[in-house]
Amino acid sequence: MAKESPPRPLRLALVGAGRGGSSLLEALEESETEIVAVCDRNPAAPGIAAAHRRGIPVHHDLEAFLAPCADADLVVDVTGDPEVGRRLAARLPPRVHVLDGTAARLLWELTRTTRAQAEAATRRNRRLERVYELAVALSATGDLHDAYQRVLRCALEVAEAPAGSVALLDERTGEMVLAAWRGFPEHFASFRRWRLRPGGLTTHILNRDSPTIIPDITALEEPVNPLLAEAGVRSVVAAPLRAQGRIVGILYVDDFAPRRFDEEAAWILGLLAEYAALALERLRLLEETRRMAVTDGLTRLANQQEFMRRLAEETERANRYGRPLSLITLDLDRFKAYNDRYGHLAGNELLQTLAATIQRVVRRSDLAARTGGEEFCILMPETETEEAARCAERLRREVAALADRYPERIRQAVTVSLGVATLPHHAEDAEALYRAADDALYTAKRGGRNRTVIHPDLAADGVPH
Repeated sequence: MAKESPPRPLRLALVGAGRGGSSLLEALEESETEIVAVCDRNPAAPGIAAAHRRGIPVHHDLEAFLAPCADADLVVDVTGDPEVGRRLAARLPPRVHVLDGTAARLLWELTRTTRAQAEAATRRNRRLERVYELAVALSATGDLHDAYQRVLRCALEVAEAPAGSVALLDERTGEMVLAAWRGFPEHFASFRRWRLRPGGLTTHILNRDSPTIIPDITALEEPVNPLLAEAGVRSVVAAPLRAQGRIVGILYVDDFAPRRFDEEAAWILGLLAEYAALALERLRLLEETRRMAVTDGLTRLANQQEFMRRLAEETERANRYGRPLSLITLDLDRFKAYNDRYGHLAGNELLQTLAATIQRVVRRSDLAARTGGEEFCILMPETETEEAARCAERLRREVAALADRYPERIRQAVTVSLGVATLPHHAEDAEALYRAADDALYTAKRGGRNRTVIHPDLAADGVPH
């Protein structure tokens, strides 16, 4: 049996290239319909330029237009001119159908609606594909901060919005913490925390299972985070981040003008938030595990393994660039006697108090570590001996004052002995720097305790205090 040939495309001619005709041309652009000719007596009509771009024959005289119309299946007249309709009916062959008036408008409306539906489906599929790409990327990354930025970029693309942020719930303090932001000025990050308020916008968002759409925050009765108002935010769609029934935070998408985000975008943001919350929680637990691997469990300072890694790393960097690197070693004086008298729990509490004091004294660029039972180290990049010695002395005085500051926790006066050494003045490599600071520490111990000793001054009493 002979194979049937596919039907040929519908051949259409268009009279009238104004707004309606131009819209019809646009709506039919991706269809299989073959447009054989376009006619409009106005050369500046918008549809004329569109026809030229697509290589469609253009006529400005109806008589010249009628010749190619004889090969068309359908002539659509959107001019609204009865005279044009009469001339087409009189001159065209009976097999050529003419649509004018209401019929032409109906065709245009059906074509426009079909195209709009196709565009909406394409947009929805593109948004869902973007969420899928995010899911793949999140499964591959091990960096929590990179994940925050990826989630935020995807959310802004899905909602076609200029700004947004990710805020996490700190369960310990009951505060929201800004984790990532895009599209805001630099000072936006200066307000990193805010407390949940009963009846406030943040509380309202967290209590909902689906995204919250706010077309204009100035019309709200609930208290609004002043950070949003200060940044000029007017409209918001916010999706709660929940992982296994636990509130993780909120994904915010913002605009600086009043706007009602479309329901489809909000729905897809809800899907994005569901997956993102699980992925972010997984990465948070992974990062917590990593942190625990390099952290002393009692004091929350770096542990000895992490300290030795950083010491080698910073020593190599200091030698490569010819920069100073100082190391302070310190030891609680008579800690064994304290432990024996008051018990291990009191001893652990003292170690925790000392660790908190060290954290309060050192800079953010320094690394504080617990390297033994009552032994601690402070690694100070880009620091000369004199500055390190001043830090050591301040720490010695702070520790000596603990018994007065925390009488209910510190059972007797406690002190520390400290040693200071600096690369390249006192050592050339990591092992020698550690040994030099340690030698200075034990010189301080032998010299009577509760003092600071700098490595070259091993025979001296140390830094005056």
